[in-house]
Amino acid sequence: MFSKDNSAGANANTTDFVQSLARGLEVLELMGQLQGSATISDVSEHTGLNRATARRLLLTLERSGYLAHQGKQYALTPRVMQLGCSYLSSLGLAELVATKLDDLALQLGEAASLAVLDGDEIVYVARAKINKV
Repeated sequence: MFSKDNSAGANANTTDFVQSLARGLEVLELMGQLQGSATISDVSEHTGLNRATARRLLLTLERSGYLAHQGKQYALTPRVMQLGCSYLSSLGLAELVATKLDDLALQLGEAASLAVLDGDEIVYVARAKINKV
């Protein structure tokens, strides 16, 4: 995952860049891509990090409450949701658009969602459903 042309690699030589933090966040992202569960070998293979570094990152994330492990498998914990929820709650968009989304859903007779673009990913920040009686 770390390549010479990504933003982490480009910033790695600056004094303001914390490579360990970037690697830990990369592991969290990888865990989501791997359906929330991975071994030390999986992390090492997918990130290009050596096994010792992958192990230390996994153990640090476990101690911080973001991962749990059973046997050789490390898995995401619900605490990871706090990272995303913090972002979503800081937007305040859900409250601002709730009435308009409800109106749109009623008008269409279908659910309506508001999303923001995060790189190549779509992040849903609000949703209105139609209550069918």
